[in-house]
Amino acid sequence: MQCPQCKAACENSDKFCMSCGFILEGAGNQCPDCGNAMPQGGRFCPACGRDMKKTQGNGHILLTQEELTAIAGSHEYTTLSPLAVYYQGPAEKKQIALETTLLNALLNPFRAFYLMELTAKSFQQDVLLVRDSSYFRWEEDDPGVSISREVSPRVFIARIVTSLEQSIVNENTSLTTIRKEALKVLVAINILCRELSAIDQAAAFVTLSHLESFLDSKESLAAIVGELFTQGFVRLIGKEDPLIVLETKGEELFLLLNAYDRFFIIQVLAEGVSGYPSINFAARNDAFCLITNDRVSGDLVIRGVDREGMRSLINWSWTSMLNAQ
Repeated sequence: MQCPQCKAACENSDKFCMSCGFILEGAGNQCPDCGNAMPQGGRFCPACGRDMKKTQGNGHILLTQEELTAIAGSHEYTTLSPLAVYYQGPAEKKQIALETTLLNALLNPFRAFYLMELTAKSFQQDVLLVRDSSYFRWEEDDPGVSISREVSPRVFIARIVTSLEQSIVNENTSLTTIRKEALKVLVAINILCRELSAIDQAAAFVTLSHLESFLDSKESLAAIVGELFTQGFVRLIGKEDPLIVLETKGEELFLLLNAYDRFFIIQVLAEGVSGYPSINFAARNDAFCLITNDRVSGDLVIRGVDREGMRSLINWSWTSMLNAQ
């Protein structure tokens, strides 16, 4: 809050201004959004309607899933808004006091930066919403959503980069490309080996004929298995109906894609732009990899990423949408 007399910055708990001595007790606070003087004990800002009871000491507004569902069901919003997952059909408009600037940015942002983080047990989302020169941060986890003002896109992105850097242990820049058809076969081999290993309590293998029966396909399967062997994902024993043994490299790739510790999806959206950057990172143990699809073939490309490369990709995703408009 500010001192009403000299405009010096004061803490909400201060009883008097440290600069001029003005007695603050009983003078009320200031709205953290518009700066309007608040009456002592007032809940709603008379200027912008901010609900002061929803504001924590750090300036965050907490919204429950019920409140988000009510907003999504009683307002129109664009595809850039994070409200879509809360829509459960039309709803009667409820009195949920949000300042106009925040509500407009929430319903119709001009630009939005999404970071989604998935683990085996949780989903978190960190979103920057931009409208005109206003910036808001949407922090979402299982209990609900916290919304706060953001200083600038630069500050938000720097925070995202710092968070992701904690997952980078090994800055290995190795490159792996695997065709879509080969990946499907590798997944089938991994599943069969795991199931057989659970039954026999021993390292398992499959035969080519078993694999053909499991996939209900013989077309080019031998050639695909040979391709996986050449890339070091599997080992082949014998020539006639060979035994297929999963190598460490093949198992690690499977686990990275299906049993990751953390999976990150970054998307940057802009009003009026249909195409948008989408970046996927997977982290498992000490591996941190960029996962992309070749635009022409659709083949999966997996590349280890160091800190500098990760920062460059994130900055590129944001600036590319700035240039798109």
